[in-house]
Amino acid sequence: ARARLRAGGLGLAAAAGMVVVGMLLAGLQIVPSALYARETVRSGGLSMADATVVGFPARDLMLFLDPDAFGTPLGGGFRQVPGEANLYWESLAYVGLVPLLLAPVTFFRRERRGTAILLGGLAACGVFLALGRHSPLYRALFAVLPGLDLFRVPQRWLFVTALGLVLLAALALTSGVERLARRWNPRGAVAIAFGLAALAAYDVGRIGDRTYPTIDWAELEHPSATVEATHGEPLLA
Repeated sequence: ARARLRAGGLGLAAAAGMVVVGMLLAGLQIVPSALYARETVRSGGLSMADATVVGFPARDLMLFLDPDAFGTPLGGGFRQVPGEANLYWESLAYVGLVPLLLAPVTFFRRERRGTAILLGGLAACGVFLALGRHSPLYRALFAVLPGLDLFRVPQRWLFVTALGLVLLAALALTSGVERLARRWNPRGAVAIAFGLAALAAYDVGRIGDRTYPTIDWAELEHPSATVEATHGEPLLA
């Protein structure tokens, strides 16, 4: 019992140390940003309408499954919801189909269920915050949490959802590889893991090729029409 208490104490001390180090590192960005925010038009905070002017309707959650569900900027235009200024680049948090299929598997592993619940809650929290004015959670926090009214575009919280999903997928993949290595062939299990990781990377990469503008090689070799029109003069005074 004493050894268990000691191990628990060491774990808590290590966790506290990580939190302190994280806060110190984050302070390098947060403190200057807080001081700068006092000198901007947002110093008094934004209204709910201004903070959520770029909307994220629940419909856009389909983009986790199919980034082309409502069109893309390079594929004929992104079909917005009437009355919503939802933007494709702000609403897209595609992590790939492989992580989406792997993530739920972690909840069925008893030894990792606690971690799975924590990460699943993290992912869900990101979604509820990203929904902005459509979410009771966001509206409640916007009213009581200091500093939240300084930021626009709540769907940027989707990075929390994406982080939770890929961590869940990583846990599922790790558990699967460990079981395969014990019951089958370790090298084969590792090969399967690398294959799934490569498939996931390809899936995300192909979406980028279809949605992000690219520059032809000829454009890189020769001055563009813009440069020629300005005769190489700077565009900003």
